[in-house]
Amino acid sequence: MTTRFAALLPELLRPQYGVEAPYVPTGLAAGGVGCLTAASWRRARWLAVLGVAMFAQAGLYLHTTVRGKLRVWERELDRLNLRGDERLLDLGCGRGAVLIAAARRLPVGRAVGVDLWRSQDQSGNQPTSPARTPPQPVSPTASSCTPPT
Repeated sequence: MTTRFAALLPELLRPQYGVEAPYVPTGLAAGGVGCLTAASWRRARWLAVLGVAMFAQAGLYLHTTVRGKLRVWERELDRLNLRGDERLLDLGCGRGAVLIAAARRLPVGRAVGVDLWRSQDQSGNQPTSPARTPPQPVSPTASSCTPPT
């Protein structure tokens, strides 16, 4: 195995959680195209600046939702100094990115996540997390008001 491939391996094995609210960067990019098109017709510099700013915001949004938040959560989980035998409940776990990161720190403990199901909020969302080990059923009627036992 080459050194270059070995360096990429952890990234390739990391689950992909998709883009939260995918309509947001799509709307920003479409607005950017509209502003840049209008700026070219009207020779309005302020529309060009607005269009570039909208593209930049779409890029920042994608970075934040795909990679940035995971880095922040890793840092926050490090600050908890978990012993490994705790019981953890993640209310509003979404696709389970933080839940899975926390569960990996609990070799003896247990982590449970509960979320309301809205597939429109996340791209490629499925009723099960992409990195569950071992697979466990997800209750479609679970509620954050009544924690699991």
